[in-house]
This record gives sequence, structure tokens and C-alpha cells, in this order.
Amino acid sequence: MASDDIWPLHTPVRHKKEGYTGWIHATTTMKEVFTGDLSVKWQYTIRVQGSEQLKVAGADDLEWIESQASFPNYVMYKESISDKNYLQETRLHALGYQISDLNSQERWNILKFVAIPMLGAKEVVRTVMAVISSRIARPANADKFRHAIRAWNKDLNAIVLHCKGTEDEASIYSSVSYIQRKLLDAKMIDKKDLV
Repeated sequence: MASDDIWPLHTPVRHKKEGYTGWIHATTTMKEVFTGDLSVKWQYTIRVQGSEQLKVAGADDLEWIESQASFPNYVMYKESISDKNYLQETRLHALGYQISDLNSQERWNILKFVAIPMLGAKEVVRTVMAVISSRIARPANADKFRHAIRAWNKDLNAIVLHCKGTEDEASIYSSVSYIQRKLLDAKMIDKKDLV
């Protein structure tokens, strides 16, 4: 990330010198708590894994944990299925991913820096596909979710591109192609929207 960019909430990180791991909690401009380089305008607060403790560190002192990061134990969610056949909440949503209130770049940052490292690309794709399937299960509801379905489809395409050259590439592509055929048949997306 560029030095002016800010990692999204819950991004898994490791402190380069001290070795602790945790998740981005927020940013702070309180110079009294800064560590390392004190000349910067802001630093991150990090929720340390395995404790309730928050630490402060500059962006240069942290590295992003790209894969096999732990899911934050402080993030609560309800995964059960409700009477209306909708997931009440997914781990993906609990990590901040949503269509409303986020633009495509903000959603991609959450997917790339938070969700894929913690959940894995396959689980992220499965979760998005399950939500799409629940929305198109009833044709009367599908139209109401047209905008969201197009946004989810765009995010699925981005995940496919992100996974090119990885061991998950074929299964991710296959899964996304499957849901896209269903969306194309339901006239929820156009051919230009295919991966």
C-alpha cells in the first residue's frame, strides 16, 4: 500500500521488530502514544492477538499478514440461517464487507487485506455465492437486489483475478463461472459482466 493509504479495520498485521501479531483497530493522531518514527501525522492502534491490549505502531513498523491469518476472536457474528432463508450474518460481513456504505475500492481493500488472508479466497467466494443464491431464490426479491448482485459479481471477478496463478485458481474460477451462469440466465448480469 502507498504510504498515504490506510489499511482497513481488522487487517492482520505483525510488528516487524517486536514480533507481536494482531489486527488494525484504528488510527490515532495522539503524538503522546506514538512509537518508532514520531514525525508521522498518524499511527495505527493494533489489537494484540491473545489479549485485550492495544498497542500503537507506525505503518513502517508493521507488515501485512497476507495468508493464513487468524480470525479476530473479538469479532462476534451470528452465522445461523433465519426463517427467510437469509444468513443473519457471515464472518465476511463481520469483518466489514458490505455493499451499502462502501464503494468498490473500499470493498476490495477489505477483501484483499482482511477477508482473503483470514478466511481464504474459497470461503470468501462461497460466502458471496451463498448470499447471492439466497437473494435470487425468490424471483420477486431478485429485482430488489439487482444493484447488490452486480456489485457482488464485480467483487467475485476481482477475486478471480487476484487468485490467478495460485493453487485455488481453478476452483475459484469454476465456482464464480457457475454462479455467473445462474445470474446470466436470470438476467441479473450481462455477458460483459462475466469473468
